[in-house]
Amino acid sequence: MKILIAEDEALIRLDLQEALSGLGFEVVAAVANGQAAVEAANAFQPDVVLLDVKMPIMDGLTAAEVLVTNGFCCILLTAFSSEEIVDRAMEIGVDGYIVKPWRLDSLKPAVEIGFGQFGRRRDLTLQVQEQEKNLEDHKLIDRARALIIGKYQISETEAFKVMQRAAMDGRRSMTEVAQSIIELD
Repeated sequence: MKILIAEDEALIRLDLQEALSGLGFEVVAAVANGQAAVEAANAFQPDVVLLDVKMPIMDGLTAAEVLVTNGFCCILLTAFSSEEIVDRAMEIGVDGYIVKPWRLDSLKPAVEIGFGQFGRRRDLTLQVQEQEKNLEDHKLIDRARALIIGKYQISETEAFKVMQRAAMDGRRSMTEVAQSIIELD
């Protein structure tokens, strides 16, 4: 698993880098602020981004918001656990929250669980998007079928067969055929 570390304290950043490497993770970059984390994430495409909350230039929560929006797994690693920070982290959709001082024996499970949660959320999002597209495709096909029924006074089954035949003959999808029918109307 490739990890990017964003921590403004050089000693903590180095300790984290060594600890994570020792646990079998590949640390692809270690940076000192949120802006550098966003840039490094785009360059290195890590599996997980570990972010401190309080950092210069761009704080970890702002960076996490950008990174989560762009499809990255983000885990906060911070000494701050105020209700306000935790609420914002949940609102942003971070995948984990580790409170400093971190312990070596809890670091690996926290990272792996966070990455697992990220994967499940990503899979669910993709499933929802696919279902929404299927629903839109069905609506389009039904609308085109209704146009054919109205124009030629044929049954639903016959209209569907006409569309199916046009799709097979033209080597196009039913959705493409439906779109053509609607555009011609």
